[in-house]
Amino acid sequence: MSKYVVGVIDYDSGNIDSVGNIFKELNFRVKVIRNSDEVPSVDALVIPGVGAFNQAIDALNKDGCTEEILRFATSGKPLLGICLGMQLLVERSSEFGHAKGLSLIPGDVEPIPQARWHIGWNSVRFSNTSFGLESLSDSDFYFNHSFEVKTEEKYQIAHVDHHSKIVAGIARDNVVGFQFHPEKSQRAGVLLIEKIVKRIFNA
Repeated sequence: MSKYVVGVIDYDSGNIDSVGNIFKELNFRVKVIRNSDEVPSVDALVIPGVGAFNQAIDALNKDGCTEEILRFATSGKPLLGICLGMQLLVERSSEFGHAKGLSLIPGDVEPIPQARWHIGWNSVRFSNTSFGLESLSDSDFYFNHSFEVKTEEKYQIAHVDHHSKIVAGIARDNVVGFQFHPEKSQRAGVLLIEKIVKRIFNA
């Protein structure tokens, strides 16, 4: 069992058990974070998420998690956002009005312009990443979203084609996000998380 503890934030907007199980499969300790004061106690932090951006950020603000997440990211510890969790990493979203995100990576969340929903398996291309993910290019990952992240190319580490090119992964220093669900992507999802944690922890 690894000495490192991975925290998964529970704010009633994510697949907590499924996300945690990936890290357990890789022999990492997992702690479900339900109170903001638990955030500093972990070595890596995961923000999962399904649902609406504004409801999610409101939940984090209400629980006092927003400040702790920002403090955690500033400390240099690894932070991973999944699906809605990735979208929360950027500056703002136009979903159901306008809401401010965590602003850890410059960018906006906007509706997918043509096909409203992107649901199901799709092939992902990885680039500009220090995690060695390029070897997973053309692997299929599971998506379920109707909004996409728009950000500068230098922050983009993965793309998927769905009527148009959609950003599937973003990164800035110790902060990483993926639009797809690794926890629902079977072996490809496990391999992706394994590559990331090995690079982060030299595991």
